[in-house]
This record gives sequence, C-alpha cells and structure tokens, in this order.
Amino acid sequence: MHAKVLAPLAGSRIQAAHKFPQLRLQPTQHRLMTRRRQCNLSLRLFHPSSVDFAKRELEAGRIVEVRRDDSLLVALGFYEPHLQRVDVFDMTPSLASILPTINEDSFMARVYEAWERRRRIIPQTQSNTYRIINGYADSLPSLFVDVFSECFVRVVATSFGAERLVPPLLDFLSRRGAEEVLLDTPTLGDAARVSVITPTIPLPQMYVESGVSHLWLKPEMRMSSTDNIFLINPAHRRIRCMMRDVGRGKRVLTIYDRSGSAAMHAVMTAKHVTVAHREEASLQWARANLICNHSASAFKTCETVCCDPAELRVRHQQDVVYIECHPKFLSTSNQWVELVRSLANNKVIGVGTVLIVAQEEAPLGVHDLLPRRKAFYDGDEIKADQDLPMTRRPLADVLRNALEQCHLRLKFLRAFSVSWDYPLLPEAESAAFSQVYLVEGPALEQVFRVSPSNSRTESIDTAL
Repeated sequence: MHAKVLAPLAGSRIQAAHKFPQLRLQPTQHRLMTRRRQCNLSLRLFHPSSVDFAKRELEAGRIVEVRRDDSLLVALGFYEPHLQRVDVFDMTPSLASILPTINEDSFMARVYEAWERRRRIIPQTQSNTYRIINGYADSLPSLFVDVFSECFVRVVATSFGAERLVPPLLDFLSRRGAEEVLLDTPTLGDAARVSVITPTIPLPQMYVESGVSHLWLKPEMRMSSTDNIFLINPAHRRIRCMMRDVGRGKRVLTIYDRSGSAAMHAVMTAKHVTVAHREEASLQWARANLICNHSASAFKTCETVCCDPAELRVRHQQDVVYIECHPKFLSTSNQWVELVRSLANNKVIGVGTVLIVAQEEAPLGVHDLLPRRKAFYDGDEIKADQDLPMTRRPLADVLRNALEQCHLRLKFLRAFSVSWDYPLLPEAESAAFSQVYLVEGPALEQVFRVSPSNSRTESIDTAL
C-alpha cells in the first residue's frame, strides 16, 4: 500500500556519493555557522554567481557543499530554492577528499540516534508518545516525526531535501512496528495517510501519553496536519500531566483541549471538570476519549459544553483554567486578549485562579508551516503575516495587560519549554511552550489610588 503512495518520490531518493556541487558564501558569512550554529542559510548569503549556477543546474533538495569565500569547505546541506535557503545538516569542517560517503543509511543512523536518545528519557514518564525527530536539533533539517505509541506516526517534511528521506524513513518505521503513518510533504500533499503494516489481530487503535489512553484517528478521517486538532501536540506533555496535581480537589475548566487530554488527567483528582469547545466535532471527540479512558462514569464529575468560550457562563469561579491554542480561534494577540478579558468579566476566572496557557508560535511548532495560515484570511498572505501567533514574551505581556483592565494581576509561576527537545535543545527558542500563572487581586496602590484631579483640588484647599 505505502509503495503506491510513495511512488512519486522514487526518482528522488538519495544516492551514495561523497562529492557534491559547490555553493560559495560571501565574505565572513560563514561565521553564522561557525559561531552562531545557524543551520538555515538564506540564498542572499551566497555569491550571486553561485546562486545563478544553482538556479540553472540544481533541482530542489539536491545536496550541496557550502564553502567559504576562500573555497574552504564548511558544511553540507540541502538546496531549497522554494524556501530561498540552504538547509545545513553537517557542519563538520573537513577536506572534500576525506568526506564520508553520504547515503540513506547515514541519515537513518541519525534517526536511530535521535529516537534512542528520547527513549532513554521518556519511558520514565509512562509515555510512549513524543517527537523523535525535531528538525535542525537532530541534524535532520525540515524533518519532524511524532510517534504515537510506536504504532502510529506523523511525518512532516517541509523541504524537498527532507522529503527525499521519507521512503527510507518509512522502511525504518515499519521495522519498528509502525502500522499507520500520516504524511505531510511538498509532493505528496498535507493529508496523505499510509498503512504500513496490517496487524494480524486487530486491536483498539489507541496511543498513550503519561499513562492516559487516547483514540487514534478513525479510518475515514483525512485532514491537513495543520488543521488536525484530533491529535494531541506532544510538546505540551508535561503541562498536561501536571493537571493531576494542580487540579486536585478543585474546579477545573479546559478550553480547546485537544482530545480532552488535559481533562482526562484532571478528572482523576479534581472536584469537577468542565470541557469547553467551540466546534461540536471537537467536543464529541473529547467525550469519546474521556469514555475510552475513564468510561461513562467520568461524567459524574465532568461536563462538556459546546460554545464560544468567550461567552461561557459558570455557576462558580474556576480554580484551575487550562487554555490551549487553536489554529483558527485562538493564536493571535487579539484572540487571546478577547478570551482572557471575557473570562475575567464573566467571573470564570478571578483571584486565586491558576491560569495555564499552551501556545504554538507556528502550527505543530514548525515555522515552515506558518504560510498555511493564510487559509484563515481568505488566502490573503499579507493579512496572515500581520496577524501572526503570539510568541513567548509578548503573550505574557498581553495576558497581564488584559487582566489589569479587569483589575486583576498575574503572578508568573512556571514555564515549560517544548518536551520533545530534551535533551538536545535547538539554537532558537522552542516554537511551542506553556506557562502557568496565578491570578491575584489589584495592588494596594491601585485600590486606594487618588485621581490627579482630586489631589490638585486638595492641595489648593490646603494652600487657601
């Protein structure tokens, strides 16, 4: 089955070689790699003659030698004209004559190393759902692989060079028990779904994260990886697991919680859990996951609500509120401000509430997928670029300012970087993160603050 789907990639597979076309950097530009460890090199950094040669002679995804202005070899990378860059996968300076042979096996060795590195850490948390390949961090640029219980896999390759690694990667995964793979590549599109192995004994299709079971996608479900909110984002694993302790004996509200995962953790210990979604399909999927994991008895202390969270009304102020970003409804500055302010005005959150936010700076934490957001703006790329998802520091400022207008303050408690980067973090900040805050009342100087006009009147009366 998967051989037919991968047929368009058969002609572009990597052939063993140790000499490649050369692209020469402009003077001093090699320092971006040698000093800053930058792995994505814009084509503007190369000599115009090298760029012209590449445009004429090289196809997208071709392996090239990156050389300094004095022709010394400094790196190897994939030439990606549609992304206007070269993706560096090897920065070891060496003579061209002693370069190792580059082939599919050398890349699969990196895949194996990255997977084993995660497996040594993750099993301690009772989880087998995590990201095993995280692009530049694992010297496999533009390739992202999420494993869901080792039976199900999501592969995102945002460049043609990374796409050339997909056929050997599927062979690698099939030898390790993968049954089904979701594919998102430039040639195959963003909604390909491949059955790698058909199990002899059909079992319930589920995956586990931190001891909680989740349903895998139904056979008829096919959707873009950036729109697929029926699978959890492994980046927020630690913050979801923390819901058991934070929500113990408390009233908990989850908003846009994918697959109801945070709610499934909270319902184990919480006094009451409310699950809010704007779309009926997402809400029903969360209900199905709750029943799968806890049976229908979970709804003795848990309820689901389908509404715009900004219009949510509850009988009691919530002790813990978990808010996860949504690709369409909650990612930009205005969307976060409107939601948080509405929750405060509607008395959903107040003094003493623990506020937990989980945000993606880009879909699935992959910056190359940001241009797809233009679909939410009727294809207007300019509008999409002007209204980008919130990043780490600006989101914290936006939340504080929104609650200050409601006479509340935020006290920062803790932040989690992306889980699947451990133990090897990328150079840049992680594109997915979560933050924990405590909502407090206004400061005393705000409560007893005297307006400037009144103070002037009092000073005049004193003078008279």
